[in-house]
Amino acid sequence: EMRGVGRMHLVMMLSCLAIAIWSRAAVLAAAALPVVSDDSGSGEVLLWGATVAAQLQAERSELLLRLDQIEEERGRLYARLDAIDRELARPQLSRDDNNNNHNSGSDSGVSTRYAYPDDESDKSTLIAIWNSTGGPQGFWERDNSIGWIDQQGSMCEWSGILCIQVSTFGNSTCQNDTSDVCMNRVHRLDLSLMNINGTLPKAVCNLVFLAKLILKDNLNLIGTIPACLTPALPLHHLDLSNTGLTGPFPRIMPNTSLSVMKVLSLSGPMYGDGPNAFPRGLEHLSGLRSLSLSFMNISGVLPNTTAFFQLKQLELLELPNKIAGPLPSCIGNLSQLWSLILAGNPINTTIPVDVIFKPPKMRIVDLTGCLLSGKLPSTIPRSITELYLSNNLLTGHVWRSLFNSRSALEALGLADNDLEGPIPETVCTVASLSYMVWNNNRLSGSLPDCVFSNLSLAVLNLGNNHLEGSLPDVPAYQLANALEITLDSNHFESLVPDAYFRPPFLQKL
Repeated sequence: EMRGVGRMHLVMMLSCLAIAIWSRAAVLAAAALPVVSDDSGSGEVLLWGATVAAQLQAERSELLLRLDQIEEERGRLYARLDAIDRELARPQLSRDDNNNNHNSGSDSGVSTRYAYPDDESDKSTLIAIWNSTGGPQGFWERDNSIGWIDQQGSMCEWSGILCIQVSTFGNSTCQNDTSDVCMNRVHRLDLSLMNINGTLPKAVCNLVFLAKLILKDNLNLIGTIPACLTPALPLHHLDLSNTGLTGPFPRIMPNTSLSVMKVLSLSGPMYGDGPNAFPRGLEHLSGLRSLSLSFMNISGVLPNTTAFFQLKQLELLELPNKIAGPLPSCIGNLSQLWSLILAGNPINTTIPVDVIFKPPKMRIVDLTGCLLSGKLPSTIPRSITELYLSNNLLTGHVWRSLFNSRSALEALGLADNDLEGPIPETVCTVASLSYMVWNNNRLSGSLPDCVFSNLSLAVLNLGNNHLEGSLPDVPAYQLANALEITLDSNHFESLVPDAYFRPPFLQKL
């Protein structure tokens, strides 16, 4: 999990650096436009302009070269991260082993990547999965099926497989003891987006060291979930979302191996059956941190006694889209919760601020399309980074007090409501705001210049409102981060400034 966070921070760092360089390149390109002297001049202004332009063009070329180098470095880092994944799963030789190998002068060229043999039971199970899910018939994505097709070499080198080395004497890992007999055992099986067909065999329950099973995004994987799955495997991470699997999820019993589970994702229409048909025994997953049940065939009102409200370690909660309101107050007691996704559920109340904003770590709230009515809140907690309230029945103004310079808000979705009045200039005090989608309302007045000058917006959509006046004419570099600028179906009186066409990453205008 920590390594995954490290990868995310690495990618964000490289992306921010790339955007900064692109922004600087855009400024240089704008500054390098030809400088024309007036008739009374001696040509010195023209000469100075040409010199500066040449310098700026040279700097711009250097920056673009650095961008190419960053992309190459990104590729190398990703390759290294993948190599670390493999390295962590391989046997570690002791210091004495390394010294003996070095002193012996042995250089046979034989790889020690998988010095231990594969467990034959695990390998047979993988072959059974291959045979049961359309592998021999060629359904699997061939480019992502490395090792599976010829089934040669170590199973640890097959696509989607990560192994650990386990002692046959029962130790969880090998201790480099000469009395230890160690084997490669399957620790992670990730077949997402592999176009697998057929059914999941019961043999999967024989992978007794399996910690991660990820089969998401395989719509042709059909049948039921093997009943042995929940009591047999010590799964930390189970993702069966967006597959063709049907039937209820096997009951989770107390004191089973699943008590160590951290992530459970069953998103899709094939699970559940009617009112409050949540997977049974969820309350026994005491260490669960992420629970995703979106689009499951579950309906009705959530009582305070719902099982997963007892999961005090829960950080991310995504519920089906047929849950009616009001929301149970006990959601606010999930002290570790930082992401709450309720989009599409007919809650049919006012915005439940006393519930959604109560968890002290809450950062992301999605109430899109929940039939919410009434006014916007006058304030939101400083911890909130993303708030999505689009496609509801909200009325009234966007309050000035909703925004302040201490806010961490990065995204605010208010589209498809019945909001009116001006865009408050206080929105410009939220320097972190990059996603501002407020289209299809009745907002009026002018578009504040500071929306472009103070904010680094990636997505701005104010289309189909009653805005008027002139469009802010701003320097091109102030739009350097823009991916989308949508201002159609308003009453603006000016032409679109040239700067709006020049963001380097712009996808929609």
